[in-house]
Amino acid sequence: MNAYLGLLTVAALLLAAGGQHLDVALAQGPVRGHKHAARALYAFHGIPYATAPTGRDKFKASLSPPHWEEVFNATDDFIICPQNFGGAPYTEDCLIVNVFIPDNIQIGEDPLKSVLVIIHGGGFTNGYGNMGLPYNIVERDIVVVTLNYRLDVHGFLCLNTESIPGNMGLKDQLAALKWVKHNIQAFGGNPDDITLLGYSGGSFSAEVLMLSPAADGLFHRVILESGSAKSTWLDLNGPEFAKIVASANGASDIENITKLEEFYLSLSYPELLALSQVPGIFEAFLPCLENDKENGIVTKSPHEVLQSGNYSKLPLITGYTDGEGLIFYDYREQMMSQMNENFSRVVPPNFSMYVAIDETEALEMLRLFYFGEDVITENSIQNFTDYFSDGLFIYGIVESARLHALNSAPVYLYEFRYEASIYQTTGPSGLGSTHCTQTSLILNEGPLSPLGLLNENDLIVQRRLVDLWTNFIKFGEPIPPEDSDYWEPLNPEKMNYLEIDLNIQHQNFPISERMKIWDEIMKENNDRDSATEVKYSLSLFLLTLSLIIH
Repeated sequence: MNAYLGLLTVAALLLAAGGQHLDVALAQGPVRGHKHAARALYAFHGIPYATAPTGRDKFKASLSPPHWEEVFNATDDFIICPQNFGGAPYTEDCLIVNVFIPDNIQIGEDPLKSVLVIIHGGGFTNGYGNMGLPYNIVERDIVVVTLNYRLDVHGFLCLNTESIPGNMGLKDQLAALKWVKHNIQAFGGNPDDITLLGYSGGSFSAEVLMLSPAADGLFHRVILESGSAKSTWLDLNGPEFAKIVASANGASDIENITKLEEFYLSLSYPELLALSQVPGIFEAFLPCLENDKENGIVTKSPHEVLQSGNYSKLPLITGYTDGEGLIFYDYREQMMSQMNENFSRVVPPNFSMYVAIDETEALEMLRLFYFGEDVITENSIQNFTDYFSDGLFIYGIVESARLHALNSAPVYLYEFRYEASIYQTTGPSGLGSTHCTQTSLILNEGPLSPLGLLNENDLIVQRRLVDLWTNFIKFGEPIPPEDSDYWEPLNPEKMNYLEIDLNIQHQNFPISERMKIWDEIMKENNDRDSATEVKYSLSLFLLTLSLIIH
């Protein structure tokens, strides 16, 4: 806690040291942003985009934002929603945006600038908009917005009732996007040129919003970093998990939905946040499938929407790191022990809801494919990493990209392989690039940035990423066709992707054998469309051809 506050205090002093300010007139009232002392930008922190409901309405949709007459001094850069975040203080009135604009902007005179809106990650349980600061993007002449949304039980408890409909966190994100659409022009941003970026859990949110008619017209391009709505993170039966948590915390008569609802409505925020801390709760409150067809965001599964093709096909960058599963590296001993005792305890969330074959058979197939008959030990660390990389992240990301491409959306798929210098010295090293390393390089300033000082190679890769992303934000293509390294949109028959390391390479068929085992487990036979079959047969053909050539 003290470390967090120390870093935040330094950041606040650095921001205030500039002395210059800029006032912007909004319909809510005037807001004042401040020039950063060391970077070429103005920052407006903590502007309310909505009002969080309280009391017995705390699980309902957000309310209209407040208005004011005096200048709103937008300097509070550490507002977080209720969550278990190392003891950091939270507030229920947490629904804010932070707006960053280039310092050379002449609002009302310059052409309107491209806009980037960022949805933070944190597994739907923690995080806040300013976890990573977007200075590198802003200094490329782009207006950037970060945002908060309700988390954990407060944001994702789902009973599908009037008082607790579910997915409040997603609905907060929708409200923030509407605020941006209506207000960003006052900051010099173009409301008709908005890119939505999500990282980790925020990628799930961004793709779900892309697939939902509720968000039509609110953004025009999408960037997904280390996450996808096609993964198993969507709870297809939210009330069942709510019952498990309530029962573990002493609730009775949990099958009575009225009494179950009353149990949650009666709890304070600290009591709510303590619910998932009890022994026996291994998962978290996650986005759910909603019954409310009129006001819901996720009324059909992402898979169903992607299969139907009935959504806005926006230009999309999506990808993963080759070592996503390293997010569990520090917990490997405990998790390996659990896997040896009962492999079914360590599977992707909601696995039983998504598996298309007999679950016992599926578990045996995964155990044998990744680990064979061996006891899982430290010697299995690469397979351990691959297993969690594929099941939690890569399979959903690659399959989502393929389906978008089949639906004729312009998709740019990447694999990020660069290991940042801090991991080369402190470990783990040699196992791949850990979860969201690409995000940490782009948003490498902020209290929670894990990378520290960047070395020369880090800076080379950072500049490349910022180049690719800002080209896409401004022009819709990460590398233009006239460039010798032109990044072609994804062709689902050859599954072409860009490998990003210290250098870049164009590749085909990402980890095809590992993807095939998940296809066999997660797809019904009638879901294995011709493109999937082409992918693997063509992959085998190319492998055979390369052997003949050599």
